[in-house]
Amino acid sequence: MAWLSDCPIGRLVLVVCVLAGMSTAQADQRDQRYGNLVSWLTSSDECKAQIDEATGLVIDQVGRPTVATESPGYVLAACESDTNIEQAQQVLRAILAAQDTQPGSARRGEFPWFAGQGQTPSLQATYFASPVLAQIYQKLAPELQEELYSGLGLALAAVRDKPAPSEDEVTGLLRVASLAMLGRALGADQQIAESLKQVASWWAKTQDA
Repeated sequence: MAWLSDCPIGRLVLVVCVLAGMSTAQADQRDQRYGNLVSWLTSSDECKAQIDEATGLVIDQVGRPTVATESPGYVLAACESDTNIEQAQQVLRAILAAQDTQPGSARRGEFPWFAGQGQTPSLQATYFASPVLAQIYQKLAPELQEELYSGLGLALAAVRDKPAPSEDEVTGLLRVASLAMLGRALGADQQIAESLKQVASWWAKTQDA
């Protein structure tokens, strides 16, 4: 995606994805999917076919309404191509509606992978969605920024205050990437510095191994 290379933090996310084990083929698939999202935006009929009427979210290849994957990508593609903005705003609101915002909830601030009954928010899904949502924030009109700001703040608190659900390097690096992008969007310079420090520490350990 073009946005990954337009700023130092975006490049950090790209490096993290590569270091976390994303193969060239996987990266190409993501670029292709992003291109497909942009092409959907140029065809009104095709675009409508990708939106789940019940939830207002973009469906995946097997028809599930996505919260953490295709839907954020769709909104970002719309913002970057300045196409179907009204529809993208509706999708963004549907994403935010799926976030756990209940005070006192153990999952407060987290997003689920998909919408629907029985779908539980998770840190892993939040790690995946957060960098894209943070980039979307940079491209929104002020009135929509206000709506997203609250959701990003809750996501940052959830990711920052809870340990990674597993100790594998991939999960840890995705967590750091989320913290970096959320910190950038929200102007949390200390969080950005801490994220960069964690990546530098991880990199130093790999060189010593």
